[in-house]
Amino acid sequence: MENSLTAKKPEEFKLGMYYYVIELTAFSILLIGGLLTYLFQDYVPWIKYPVLNLWLFVGMFLFNLLFFILHEIYKKKFLFDFTRYAFIVFFLSLIYISGGVESNLIILLVYPLLVSAVDLDPRWTKKVAISLSTIFALMIFANPEYLTDPVIIIKHIMHVLIYIGLSVYTYNMVKNTFNQKFEKEEAKRKLFELVEIDKMKTDFVTIASHQLRTPLSSASWGLDNVLSDNTIPEKDRSIIKESYERIKKANQIVSEMLQAVDISKEGYKLNEEKIDLVKLVQDVMSELHYLTINKNVVMGLSSAEPVTVDADSKLLKASLMNVFDNAVRYSPNGKVDISVSVKENYAEIMVKDNGVGIESGDLPYIFEKFFRGKNALSIDPNETGVGLYVTKKIITLHGGTITLSSKLKEGTMITINLPIRQRN
Repeated sequence: MENSLTAKKPEEFKLGMYYYVIELTAFSILLIGGLLTYLFQDYVPWIKYPVLNLWLFVGMFLFNLLFFILHEIYKKKFLFDFTRYAFIVFFLSLIYISGGVESNLIILLVYPLLVSAVDLDPRWTKKVAISLSTIFALMIFANPEYLTDPVIIIKHIMHVLIYIGLSVYTYNMVKNTFNQKFEKEEAKRKLFELVEIDKMKTDFVTIASHQLRTPLSSASWGLDNVLSDNTIPEKDRSIIKESYERIKKANQIVSEMLQAVDISKEGYKLNEEKIDLVKLVQDVMSELHYLTINKNVVMGLSSAEPVTVDADSKLLKASLMNVFDNAVRYSPNGKVDISVSVKENYAEIMVKDNGVGIESGDLPYIFEKFFRGKNALSIDPNETGVGLYVTKKIITLHGGTITLSSKLKEGTMITINLPIRQRN
């Protein structure tokens, strides 16, 4: 069984070592600094009270050592905070006994600010900045002689203002860094939640779709057999046919949902072959014949010449079906114009309708999974919102692009570009 030292992660062990090195260095500086300033008083004439200075260093050394030991034993944060306050008192006392507002050690007041900046603690930084600025400003009253010398007063005011400015800058830097760190962590957390939710949603769609496919296929097969019976009265036949079409649509929705899951998987491979793009478009249009009659839509195709592309015919047909179906479905009593043409090294399929259009606020999200525009929901609330998502995935897998432009109540235009590979 590993002991507590070897069980630690390498980075945790490394940080722990840095902490101990810093603490031991602080102990050493306190002890050595106090002894040197006492033994070599002639070299530090600004120390007015050498004996008091020695006891200040020794006292700080003992205090810091005591609370370091207590912190290691009990692991309480307030014990560590006590040493912070003790160092503030230490630095202020050192400045006072080394000349007060004329001390050469005023620069030491920067140390507590730097410690708070390293810890990224805005509240602690604010407390330190206000406390030190206030006490340092009032230090001029410790010696009445200072108040009679305008030069010292002006010099002290400048020092205080500089320190206040440095404190404000340090506090803002710590606060901004802390906020950025918090926002980064919050963004990571939300991203993780979204990934998990998307995974759960995908798993649910996969399971639900597989469970629905079998009964829908059975119902479709049964109704198809019933329709083949010529003895059924025309009135009953129309009802059965309507039910049959609805089941076919439901089956199509299930297939779309499964397809969306499949093509989202990394490393999905296309089954490419040479296909006549114009013929494929015509096949899709013929399959939508019933829908065009139902919606009273005129669908037309203009093509100058045959266009051959390398593509997965089943997937490409499914993507075109989604686009054409949307154009017809959301253009009741209107028209849909389709064109196929060659543009340099790519084939272009353009689908333009004069339907309800899409609101500008919905356009950025139109190719996202499960998204449906407000107008689409009002016309047909039973769709899944995966059609255009699947279409874009398929076109992208083929190395092509799909773009959409739309104006509310004026119609929508979708342009699909597919690469035409040079023949060897």
